[in-house]
Amino acid sequence: MNKSNTIKPSQGKEKVTGRCTGCGEEFELIGTGTFHECKPSQDKTVEKMTSTDLKRDLMNHLFWKLSYPVIIDEHQFMDIFAVRRSEYTVEFEIKISKSDLLRETKLLKAEQPTQYSKDWVKWEKHANYTGRKINKTELGRYSQRMIELFGEPTVLIPNEFYFYVPSELEKLALRETIGTPYGIVVNGLKPNGWHDRYQVVKKAKKLHSNKADTKLYQSLAHGLTIRNRYIKEANQL
Repeated sequence: MNKSNTIKPSQGKEKVTGRCTGCGEEFELIGTGTFHECKPSQDKTVEKMTSTDLKRDLMNHLFWKLSYPVIIDEHQFMDIFAVRRSEYTVEFEIKISKSDLLRETKLLKAEQPTQYSKDWVKWEKHANYTGRKINKTELGRYSQRMIELFGEPTVLIPNEFYFYVPSELEKLALRETIGTPYGIVVNGLKPNGWHDRYQVVKKAKKLHSNKADTKLYQSLAHGLTIRNRYIKEANQL
């Protein structure tokens, strides 16, 4: 029984009905003290989620449930970068499909990426994160891209890195991250049928132990400033 879910009534000719915001079920309201037994959702809508849905769920959970004071999306090729109250940082890479996940993990394991420019950036990013030795002639593509896009060479390396995936990709994500310091967080249905938006199925190992410093906060502020400028230009404000 979950009595915390709000009820949206709609007046009809013969009866007053309500729809539970927890499970979406419609039911008849009798009097003002009616409560509805919210049953676990048995549908598979989580399998049809988009990357936007996953990002929204993740950011809401980090803000409302975990009380992260700083959360920013799409910064320096990071889907989500957040700072905990402890001032340790965490990055989340959102993967919605099998092909998308395998493309990323392939770069993580590759001796060198393809010639596609974005692959080079992603490859060097993971090399920086894992401390992997790479050819010095190729080093700097990621940093150079940071200068081109953000006007600064700062490369943010989080304390922890997680792949955030829907439940149907859990086993694949666990298999593909064997031998890496990366963690896995799942968005999906639990065995009891409840929808859990933040299930840590593999805890990430620390990439380093440095807390967020002034330079890091300046980088985040710089990214937000650029985004604000583009928004104003797009809307002619």
